[in-house]
Amino acid sequence: MRFAAPSTFAQNYIAPILPKFLGQYPDITLDLRLSDTQFDLIEGSFDLALRNLEMSDSSLKGRKLADDTHVLCASPAYLVENARLRKPTDLARHRLISFKDFLAKGLVSETGQKAHFDPKAATSRLLCDDGQSQKIATMAGAGISINSRWSVHRELASGSLVRVLPDYRLDQ
Repeated sequence: MRFAAPSTFAQNYIAPILPKFLGQYPDITLDLRLSDTQFDLIEGSFDLALRNLEMSDSSLKGRKLADDTHVLCASPAYLVENARLRKPTDLARHRLISFKDFLAKGLVSETGQKAHFDPKAATSRLLCDDGQSQKIATMAGAGISINSRWSVHRELASGSLVRVLPDYRLDQ
């Protein structure tokens, strides 16, 4: 069975359950393709894929498993050394750690206030196509990154990452 999934999600949630799965299904051979970069699932002849984006190919069948809330994060050290963020427009004065193909998105506050966030308006000195590496660089103080909450919930709880503009989330 050919299975595609984001590498960061697979490292945290799929790899740990592989021994049990393989033990329960001894006749299945898994061909895992783990990458945070999106690629053509039909061309790759995948039987199953887990994605955190809307499907662009309407010939595929999909089911939403969960919401994927994205938040802005930085290390405490980065926030001490750099200008304070009070509103979304302040992001333009900061270093961002961006996914290579990251497009402009909206930000929505808890009260419903909307703002526009365009990474091209800020300094993106680090472009990265792997969520785990992006998170590690953020924890090391390289800048502000956008992360799925499921990917950084432990670091937020421990304080090794801090939410930037905590009243806002990225609009899906």
